[in-house]
Amino acid sequence: MNIDKELLSIKINIATLIKMYDAIRNIVPIFTEDVVMYPYVNQVKDFIINNETTEAR
Repeated sequence: MNIDKELLSIKINIATLIKMYDAIRNIVPIFTEDVVMYPYVNQVKDFIINNETTEAR
């Protein structure tokens, strides 16, 4: 039964990871040429600071 709880936790963490990846991917464009990354890094930093996950609590 303990293994089931661990597997459920892993699935939740993967689901959260996918949601965060998708959100960050919406902030940072696909690289087609060299660009200044500083604005995107700041936006991702702000996103991470302002969006908590349930796992982080």
